[in-house]
Amino acid sequence: MSSLSSTGFENRQGNFLLDHLSADSMDSVRPLLSRVTLVKSQVLFEDDRRLEYVFFVESGLVMLIANTGDNARVQVNMVGREGFAGTVSLFDDDLTSMHSAEVQIAGSALRMAQVHFQEALERHADFRLLCLRHTKATVLQTSQLAACSARHS
Repeated sequence: MSSLSSTGFENRQGNFLLDHLSADSMDSVRPLLSRVTLVKSQVLFEDDRRLEYVFFVESGLVMLIANTGDNARVQVNMVGREGFAGTVSLFDDDLTSMHSAEVQIAGSALRMAQVHFQEALERHADFRLLCLRHTKATVLQTSQLAACSARHS
């Protein structure tokens, strides 16, 4: 893990959400991020546990997995470079994750401590709006997946 200097963020094609922050917001958020390597099958966080970090995927793919209660696991969504894993951090003080997050395709991500994520949401309207839009898209995608799974073989 390494902290990030201001070099390397300009004109890069990393995480879509972070790439679309205003310069002022990115300057404030940048020191809160650490680049991490994502290894295939690595668990980023587990269900029913306190969420410590959110992960802004730069490359690779992260699966969100629901535990069915009978020791079975079902993939309910995926996160790529368009967004972040850890959306439960947006909603309230109960930061218990409902899903596990596991790396499906190796790559890299920018990791942010959940407490810093909350502070950035409060301080930067554009950051909050982009995170909420990603969460809306995730909910819509999950709903469509559920509908298709129920209606199609």
